[in-house]
Amino acid sequence: MPDTAAVTVLAQTFWEVHWGGINNLGGLIGQLTQCAIAVPGELFAVVCYVRENVALNHFSISGGERQALKRGALARRHPQVLELCAPPECWEDIARVVAGADGLARRVRRNRNFTVSWAERAFRQRKRAYAP
Repeated sequence: MPDTAAVTVLAQTFWEVHWGGINNLGGLIGQLTQCAIAVPGELFAVVCYVRENVALNHFSISGGERQALKRGALARRHPQVLELCAPPECWEDIARVVAGADGLARRVRRNRNFTVSWAERAFRQRKRAYAP
C-alpha cells in the first residue's frame, strides 16, 4: 500500500461537475485539490491536481438521467472517479499514492481535458479557495 503520509494538500476549491439548470437549483459540485506528493526517486515533491468527477458517457445518457444530474442525483451506472493531472513521467506512481489516500476507493484516471492551465484557472475563478 502506498505511503499516504507523502501527500500534502496545498489548496482546495470546488468546481461545477454538472450544471443545475436555468434556475441553478441543483447540479453536481466536485472538489479540486492541489497537492504536493513525494514520489520515490524524486528529489522534490511533485505538485499535481486531483479533481472529483463522475464517469459519464454523454452520448448515451437518457433524458431522465440528465434531469437527475440537474437535481444532484447519480445513477448507479455513473461511478464517481478521481482525475489526476500530473507530469507524465511519474503519473503512475502519483496515481498509486492518490488511490491509496482515497478513503472511498475511487478509480484514478487521466482526462485529456483536465490540464494544469484548467486547474489554475479554476482556482483563480473561485473565491472560496482555501488552504487546509
